[in-house]
Parts: sequence; structure tokens; C-alpha cells
Amino acid sequence: MSIDLTSVLKAKATGLLTDYLQGQLGLSGDTASRSVALAVPALLGKLVSQTDSGDSMTRLFNLVTGPQVDASYDRIEPSLLEKGAKWLSLLFGDNDTAGLARLLGSKTGITSEQGGSLLSAALPLVLGALRSQVETGKMTKPQFVGMLNEQKGFLSRVLDGSLLSSLGLGSLAAAPAAVSQAAVPVQQAASGGGWKKWLWIGALAAVALLLLRMCGQQPNEVPSAAPASATAPAAVSTTEPASEAAAAVLAASEAASAAPAAPASAAALADDAVTWENGVLSVYFATGKTDVNQTAADAVSADIVALGKQGRKLVVSGYNDPRGDAALNAELSKKRAQAVQAYLVAQGVPESAIELRKPVQTDGASGNLAHDRRVDVVAE
Repeated sequence: MSIDLTSVLKAKATGLLTDYLQGQLGLSGDTASRSVALAVPALLGKLVSQTDSGDSMTRLFNLVTGPQVDASYDRIEPSLLEKGAKWLSLLFGDNDTAGLARLLGSKTGITSEQGGSLLSAALPLVLGALRSQVETGKMTKPQFVGMLNEQKGFLSRVLDGSLLSSLGLGSLAAAPAAVSQAAVPVQQAASGGGWKKWLWIGALAAVALLLLRMCGQQPNEVPSAAPASATAPAAVSTTEPASEAAAAVLAASEAASAAPAAPASAAALADDAVTWENGVLSVYFATGKTDVNQTAADAVSADIVALGKQGRKLVVSGYNDPRGDAALNAELSKKRAQAVQAYLVAQGVPESAIELRKPVQTDGASGNLAHDRRVDVVAE
């Protein structure tokens, strides 16, 4: 049986968010209730609209199953608003978040600033509810994505066509119209008499059922065909080489030679993704780059940082993909490891608790270039 998350979220979040809007933002009861009733399913719809992006779903699943999201939020505090604002930027980007806030304002009469505050308060509750479902069902990432895809039918019942289109779910808005148009001849046929009337009714009912089934089909989870760099978040630093000599070094490293794309079956990764799985923090990098995506790292690094602060040794090992000059790539791996070390120190881990350990072989051989360009951190 499909889980109706719109109903789950309504029960979990409505009271908390309505009280927040009335008590902290000074909205009337009617305006607060109307805004919450729209904002919560809209946030869910925004997440659902990204289910065809492997990068987005990896980022969302890692956040939901990571240490920072709680399944039992019971009040709206400043720290929760700060988390919500950070996660909105991570998942949607600042421009899309601002656009969603303006859209809420246009439909409910609140200001864009109030809409942004509402979204910041609501997103942790939405993510907490998702975490609860994942933990209860012991879901893998594909099962999690499947659950989100199942929400499309529920969302089409609570959001109007213009909002669905704005969220990237326009096909859901078109489905009811198609069924409605198919029903018109049925009504016309019913006004006639005889057996032909029932023949028309049966035939057109079959057409309507077929349309419903077609609209209800869910896309398979397929990684985007675009290169990873095309989908990387805007936060990635792409500083140009400072001189021609630096440009020559970059040309001699990973970017120097063309290589076949990773196998289609390889998991999609953003150039600057950060993951926490099976006790390993993995920080990924764009070709030739050493920049850590701090927003992505902040979302999943709390556990490994806590272990370092408790006195556990954190072993940091850098890797590169196999293209280009081996010596320059080995140096690139070292610089990536040093960048991750600097990030951990900035989070409060003592430098003495971090060991930079060069792997026996720094260039990966997984067949997935994006996966090979990484730094792994483990606690010993």
C-alpha cells in the first residue's frame, strides 16, 4: 500500500508551523493555516520533482539518513530555522528557494520574506517525516525514490495545476483535464437512448481508464545523461588557473586526455558530492579541483567530526582518476587530502588527531571517474 505523505505531514507539521507563523511572524490564524496548507505539500512536491536526477536523490537520501536530520522535531527554534535555510540551499539552490517563497506569497498573501521563513521552518519537519519512513521501512535509496514517486497522485489532489506546473510536475496537472475531456462524450451519449448509448459509455470509460493508467506510470530511476559537471551545484568553486604555468599543470593532470564515460550502471555523483556510508566519509571533487563543498560536507560530516573530537584518529586518504600524468595526479590527490584535513580542523577536530595516509595506489580503477576523484575519511 502506498504511503500518503501529504496526510502524514499534515498531521505532523500543521500545528507547529501554524503556531510559529502566528506567534513569531504575527500572521492571522486564517492566513497562517492557508500558508501552511500550501507550503508543506509544495516542499514535498519540489522534492518529488527531482526524482529523475540521480545526483539530487543521492544528496537528499544522504541528508535524510545522516546525523543532522531528526525524525522527532517538536518545536520551531532558531537553530532549526538555520538548518532549514541551509538545507533549502543545498537541495534546491538559492534561486529556486526564493522563487518558491515568492510563489507562496502570491497565492497566500504573505510576503516573500515570510514565505522564506515558513519554508525554513517546514523543511526540517518534512525531512524528519521522510527519515521516519526510511527507518521504519528500512528503505534503500531506490525504495526511497520509489516512495517519493508514489506521492505524485496524492499531490495532484491537494495542489492546483499552476502550482504543480511551477514545481515541475505539470504532467500531473494535465492528467485530470485529459480524463475530464474524455468524459464529455460519455455525458452526451448518456442523453441518447438504446444500446448504442451503453456501447459509447463502455468504450469511453475504457479510454478514460487507459489515460489514468498512462498518467499514473512512474519513471524509472535513471541517472541523467548529462556530464556530472553540468549538474554540479552552483557552490562549486571553479577558480581559473593563476598563470599559464598553472594552466599547463592542469592540462597535464586529469583533464589532459579524453577517457570513456563511466558505465551507465555506475551510480550518479555530483562533482562535489559528500557522502557518509558504512563509516566512511567520502568527499568528491571535480576534475583537477581541490575545493571541498562545505555545504554538502556540513550536512553529513557530524558523526566523523564527533569521533575526531572524542580522540579517535581520523585517517584521510586522497585519490584521483587514472587520466593524465601519474606524478601530477599523485600531487593532486595529496592536495585534496589536505583540503579535507583543513575542513575537519575548521570543524573543531584537533590536527593531531588527523593522519594523512597515502594509499598504495592513488589512482582509482573502479570504471567510474567521478567515484575515483575522492578523499576517504575513516576513524581508527
